[in-house]
Amino acid sequence: MINTTPDFKRKDIVKWLILIFLIFSFCKVMLFSDPSIDNFKSSGIIFNNFSEKHEQYELLSAAVDICYVTGKSLCPSSTKFAKALVGGSSAFLRAVKERYNWKTFQSQDYAPHGSVLGHEADLIWPRSHERFSSLGPVVQCPKSLLKIFGTGDDEKRFCDIFSSADDVCVFLSIGLGTSWGFELEVNKRFPECTIHTLDCTVGEVSVPDVLVSRTIFHRLCLARSTFVDSNGWQFVDWRNLTTLLSLKSRPRMMKIDVEGYEWDLIPDIVDSGYLAPYSFSVELHFQTPMRLPWTGRYKSPIEIGSWMDYLFFHGGYMLTDRHDNVYCPVCSEIVITKLIDPSNQSVYFI
Repeated sequence: MINTTPDFKRKDIVKWLILIFLIFSFCKVMLFSDPSIDNFKSSGIIFNNFSEKHEQYELLSAAVDICYVTGKSLCPSSTKFAKALVGGSSAFLRAVKERYNWKTFQSQDYAPHGSVLGHEADLIWPRSHERFSSLGPVVQCPKSLLKIFGTGDDEKRFCDIFSSADDVCVFLSIGLGTSWGFELEVNKRFPECTIHTLDCTVGEVSVPDVLVSRTIFHRLCLARSTFVDSNGWQFVDWRNLTTLLSLKSRPRMMKIDVEGYEWDLIPDIVDSGYLAPYSFSVELHFQTPMRLPWTGRYKSPIEIGSWMDYLFFHGGYMLTDRHDNVYCPVCSEIVITKLIDPSNQSVYFI
């Protein structure tokens, strides 16, 4: 005889509910998951949940409070960026908190299944420069620190927080293409600095005479690992690159224009924990012609915002300039600058 006591029925119902939930979860994963999203999540660029984000923020916030609330003497409040910023260190503290409060997690739809170029399933956001607004707030680099090279499509910017008393001046240029415009501008403005230019995809290269004494060309491409591909092109990861270049201190600035690879390369540099540049000048793309896991669709707002979150919480980088590229509707020229050190519980302001 079957036991029909209330206790047995309750246990039976619970078991059935658990089974139904597991079946539903399995079907959801099988029917609605997108492999490109899984690749993106597994790379660690997206925080798993709010608590992880909050935990990282607590490290930042507590240290910022130590510096600017409980004991300003513990931090150099007259540092280059804070001193140049209107409002000083108080304004900077407000900017840190504003960055945290940016609602990157308004939606959990990273890139809904079925999203392709020209059609994003269940996702409404302009396919224009406005999409880059999901990067979050800009703590604008003060005019005295914002350096601008070139004009038009060749224009590059960076926020110069470098202190010559501490480090050797080095600029990195990732992606030469067919122009030495960037290198020529840097050499003119900073003749005392060394420039390392990397590109493994170009043919014969001749460094202009005016640059020969301070510019070194390397037939290399920056990548997530070190290898030689079927074309014979040499790729090198960040740690190996710093060894090859004999870097002993953070580069003053890195210019990077790699048509979509920036989404993984920059977090890799940050995660290495080793000599990440003071400032990145990046041409950011939400569409790419390259063969990448997300080729064939657009980067979604939540991916874009989470990428900036990651660089902020894990690397202490903040968005210090945004200049949408009028020559490229899917590109924005941005500057991200290392202003704090989240690995140090007494966060210092650079």
